[in-house]
This record gives sequence, C-alpha cells and structure tokens, in this order.
Amino acid sequence: IGALEMACWDIVGKATGRPVYDLLGGRVHEGLRSYTYLYPTDGDAYDPLAGPNL
Repeated sequence: IGALEMACWDIVGKATGRPVYDLLGGRVHEGLRSYTYLYPTDGDAYDPLAGPNL
C-alpha cells in the first residue's frame, strides 16, 4: 500500500506542478546531517594514496 500511496502523491504533484514534500506540508529541514563509519578490517586494504584523509 505504501508504494501505491506514494504513486498517488506523485500523480497529484505532477498534476499541480508541486513537489510531494510541499503537498505534505513543506520543507521541514534545510539540510540533514549524516554520519558514516566504514573501514576495512584488513589494514593493508587502505589506499596508500589516501594519506592524511583517513
């Protein structure tokens, strides 16, 4: 049902020329912070050209 509801919002947005977030009440945040934490388990897997960026 979620995909069908999203498709309906998309149809209404295209018909009115407005983005879906605007139809749902407008933008809430100017930006969102994100965080990632990925590293190889093998120390040799680091790229030697990455240098101080690790």
